[in-house]
Formats: sequence, C-alpha cells, structure tokens
Amino acid sequence: MYPTPRARRLALTLSTVLPLMACGGGGSGSTVEPPPPPPAGPQPLACDKLTGMSIPASAIGLPTSGGTVATAVVVPAAGSAASLVPEHCLVTATIAPVDKSSSDITLRIALPATWNKKVLMLGGGGFNGSVPAVTGNVPAGPVDQPRPIARGYAVFGSNGGHAAGALGSLDGTFLMNEESLRNWAGEALKKTRDAAMHIVKARYAVEKAEQSYFAGGSTGGREALEVAT
Repeated sequence: MYPTPRARRLALTLSTVLPLMACGGGGSGSTVEPPPPPPAGPQPLACDKLTGMSIPASAIGLPTSGGTVATAVVVPAAGSAASLVPEHCLVTATIAPVDKSSSDITLRIALPATWNKKVLMLGGGGFNGSVPAVTGNVPAGPVDQPRPIARGYAVFGSNGGHAAGALGSLDGTFLMNEESLRNWAGEALKKTRDAAMHIVKARYAVEKAEQSYFAGGSTGGREALEVAT
C-alpha cells in the first residue's frame, strides 16, 4: 500500500522536528548550569567606596546630626622593622553637632589591609583640638616594637569635638559652647567610637570587633578612665 497524503505530511513533520530536538539538547544530553547564587550577607566595601558614605545619627549612641566620610584613600606600605606602616585605607570623617553653632567632630581611622579583628582608639592631650596620629605608636610605647597598625589593629581617634586655634592644645575658647564642652568632657569619645565602628563594619563586613582597646596619656589617660567607666 502507498502512504496516504496525510501520512506523508506527518512523516515529513516528524523528520523535521526530531533533529531539532536533538540539536536543542547539545547532542550529548548535557544541560546548562545555572549561575551560582550571589554571596549571602553584606560584602566588604573597597576603600574608595567608603568616600561619601553617610553615618546615620541612629548609629551613634548620643545626640548628633549624623556623620559623613569625607575621604577614603589607600595608602601603600612604607618603612621597615618597627617603623613599618603597612598598606591601609585611611579614612577621614566628620560628625555634625546638634547645635549648629557648635563644631564638627573630626575623626580619622586607619584600616589595615590585613585586619586582626581588633580596634584601638587613641586619646588626645590638653584640650585636644587635633586628631592623633592613627598610624603612629601608643603614648610612651616601645619604639623597637611594631606599631598597632602593623600588628593589624584598626586604629582611630578624633579631635575631641573642635579644631584647635592659635594656642593648639591649650586653646580653650571652645568651652564657651555647651555642646563642645560636653564633647570634650567625654561625649566625643562615645560619638567617635560609634561612628568609627560603623565604618569598620562597612569596610570589613562584620557585626563587631572581637576586642576593643583604648590608649592615651595625660588628657588621654582621663579619657581612658571615662571609656572604661
């Protein structure tokens, strides 16, 4: 018997579809692997991504108008032996006051490329007014031993809530403003610490540091007692 016209059309259709199905499977039965899922949770921020970052007032445990990261730059390693300063991200930020006639708190934090999951806050001297050298040593620290940043600490400090005038750390004119006075008396310590930790968490994608330390002499010694209290 000869196939009917309908049977011939069906056979032609099947002969076209079946090869297409084989091609669609790659000819070997392999399947395309789906892309891997994105990493879960927050991811570390590159140093330059910190520039312009806002520090919400809610992240600071005392009243402020929030803060802003002004600059964040990668500083290459320099020095050797006990004078070594490893590669780090140097961040400068400000915390705005509630009283607009008061002054910003300026803070600086050095975030080492290899972090030991610990932080160190440095105190000031006199009436403060300048930011401690966050890549330097602790007050009266051993000069033949690695600096804190070389040991992996994220190190930070602030100007205490005002910029010193012509008399430097002996300039007490800021005491005329109540909020500036409260900052120098101790509030700037809490505000600086909270703002710095907000930056640490963003840079390293952590919830908290494993250990926190404070080092200071003179006014920094008083500040150390306040922080411990």
